[in-house]
Amino acid sequence: MALETMQVFKEHTGQALRQQCRVWPDSLWIGIPANQQGSRINGQALTAGEVMCRPGGQDFELVTPGAFDIYGLVIQLPALSAAAERQGISLDTHWHFMPRRKVAHETLYAVSFLIERLLASQTLAIASHIHQDILLMALLELLQVEQPNVVLPLATPIARKWSIASNATWMNIWTDP
Repeated sequence: MALETMQVFKEHTGQALRQQCRVWPDSLWIGIPANQQGSRINGQALTAGEVMCRPGGQDFELVTPGAFDIYGLVIQLPALSAAAERQGISLDTHWHFMPRRKVAHETLYAVSFLIERLLASQTLAIASHIHQDILLMALLELLQVEQPNVVLPLATPIARKWSIASNATWMNIWTDP
């Protein structure tokens, strides 16, 4: 669904994919997996209750498993900022730096349900500006209420081997009579 200041879609992949993505400059991309299992953004695995966020004009890597569904929203930042100002909402800007964002289960369910219903009803005589206003409200809820997750450091193969070796040594010390 292409609206004046945003694009909304649901994408299905039948096979596992690793893709390089980039959305238009001065925008925000939000990815809401229907099921987080096996999806990664910039090498970070998503856990339950997380969405993906990336600023426009920057490359990011998205890894998805087979039989995967994701809702996507791309919004122009000036439109998002103007909507937040009209509502008196201060937006969290951590999404500029953090690719994963924790969202309350109820909020995530409500936003996913809303997007699914709006995409299914595109043929109804609902004005596009109403679609846009409804989706803006959903985005404001996602970006206002919750805090981003911290970037998880990726363990190097050497660090993993060291950890396994030190655990094995510890186990040998405590299990020998």
